[in-house]
Formats: sequence, structure tokens, C-alpha cells
Amino acid sequence: MSTSALISKGIEIKPDFKVTCCPGPNLAYFSKVSTLKEMVDHIYGRMNLLDNRPRPHMFLKELNMYLDIFKERMENFLKNQEDSKELKQLQAFQQNLYDGISYYQSLFEEKKKEVVEELEQLLAKYPALNYAFK
Repeated sequence: MSTSALISKGIEIKPDFKVTCCPGPNLAYFSKVSTLKEMVDHIYGRMNLLDNRPRPHMFLKELNMYLDIFKERMENFLKNQEDSKELKQLQAFQQNLYDGISYYQSLFEEKKKEVVEELEQLLAKYPALNYAFK
């Protein structure tokens, strides 16, 4: 049984008990706190617990996280451009981002036009990605 379920029922747990159920990032898209029965019904398609907010593609959500990290590191680097180690790491990071974006574009062009459009809108918010290193 899950440690959190034991705690919620007031059942004593041992200090070495581990969490056996971890909610994923999609938890943000559920409409309410739900019972186990409701979650099972959702999983088996008997009810819908998701709210109506638009959900980004999981790859774009992950890319967004990396772009945020890149942007933050770029802002710090631009304050101290003497850091040659950071320069090399940022160049590699930027190239990895470009490679990943290229892969996503080719993957999404085959799958869904609207995902490519969402990707382009996301990239427009990160002009730091186009910084030309000297």
C-alpha cells in the first residue's frame, strides 16, 4: 500500500517506508482533488477528470524547461563574458537545443501541424537562443 495512503488513514509507518506512488507533471491538468475510485474511473475512461485548459505537448513542455534554463544561464553569462568554461558549456547547450528542436520539427511535421506552430510560438519567446557567440 502507498505510504501516503497509510498516513492519510492514520496508520503508523516505519521510517524506511518509501513513496510508492508519484504523481506526474500532468497532475496540474486535473480539475479537482479526486478519490481513488474517481481516478480509476478516469484511467478506464468512465469519467474525465481533466479540466479544459490547453495542454502543451509533453516534448514542448520539456523543451520549455530547458529553454528557461538556457535563458537564465545566458543572462548570467552576459554579465560576465570572461568565463570561458561557461562559454563552452553554453555553446554546447545551444547546439543541443538546436539539434533537439530540429528533431522535434521533423517529428512534428509528420505528426501534427499545430504542434509545429506551438513550437514556433514557444521559440519566439526565447530570443537568447539566437545569441551569436564570438
